Amino acid sequence: MSFHRFVVIVEVTVAAPGASNEPGTPADQELTDSVTKSLRQAAVGKVKGKRQGKDYTVEKVEKA
Repeated sequence: MSFHRFVVIVEVTVAAPGASNEPGTPADQELTDSVTKSLRQAAVGKVKGKRQGKDYTVEKVEKA
């Protein structure tokens, strides 16, 4: 039996309280690092996905 790993690319939009509905613009490095760290802490080992009936678990989170 073989096991596979996949890279999933997602776009995350974050907003300050009271932000308008304007489209997002690229974040600065400080915000990018902070969000990446938070996602890593929240997701690694806990967030799961499913493909063709098989369960997959997030192993790592990196910024693109």
